[in-house]
Amino acid sequence: MKKWILILFVILLASCDQTAIDEINPYSGRWVIAFKDNSGNIVREGKFTLQDNGNICSKIEASTTGDSLFFQGNVSSDGGLTGMFGDSCSVNNSGSVSGNLTELLGIITGTGNWNDTSGSTVSGIWEARRL
Repeated sequence: MKKWILILFVILLASCDQTAIDEINPYSGRWVIAFKDNSGNIVREGKFTLQDNGNICSKIEASTTGDSLFFQGNVSSDGGLTGMFGDSCSVNNSGSVSGNLTELLGIITGTGNWNDTSGSTVSGIWEARRL
């Protein structure tokens, strides 16, 4: 009986679908981000989840109007971020986001440039930190 339980346990372990630790993006987790215009005013802000595979797709709200759009992108294992804005996670239709995520003394932050071309073109810098 014990032999069958052990065999069943080994089969279950072998069939589990798990992400290998070396495939998990080191920057994955929950983040807060602020998109600022060239005068330093926050134009859009929100929280997003950076998935283990490096993908991002989260709704970000406009600070002044309350409207929202999707921020979607990808972060490489070395922290390079590229992305854009859209009406959903599957529609890439306006602007661009680029920059880098870095770690210093255990604090993980990011910064870069962005522009939004959905309507009047607005651009500036973005700043983020992992929660």
